[in-house]
Amino acid sequence: MADRYFLRDILALRDALANVALGALPNAIEGLRTLPAALIDWLVATLDVVPHLECGQRLEVPKSRLADFVLEGEEPATELVLVKLVVVRPGWKRRGSVLVRPTVEWAGR
Repeated sequence: MADRYFLRDILALRDALANVALGALPNAIEGLRTLPAALIDWLVATLDVVPHLECGQRLEVPKSRLADFVLEGEEPATELVLVKLVVVRPGWKRRGSVLVRPTVEWAGR
């Protein structure tokens, strides 16, 4: 499930539906508006899988921890010990272990 991006896509679908006004979708899709959130709740309760970080969240992490993330774009040349990042897509954790690394981009963009 993690390697096929289902977990990432569930969060993206939840966020995309939240950004559309109520009633703006066809009735067949409008009825599914709460499905992503319900599925996330089920994953948390049943599989102990939880989203890791949130879209738009700003982070300041040691440069040595960049391998903990999927980086969008090229790494800028910097001698800084701490780098600033913005979460583009959340990751997922299960029992404290990362299943899917969060995708980030450089905050300076």
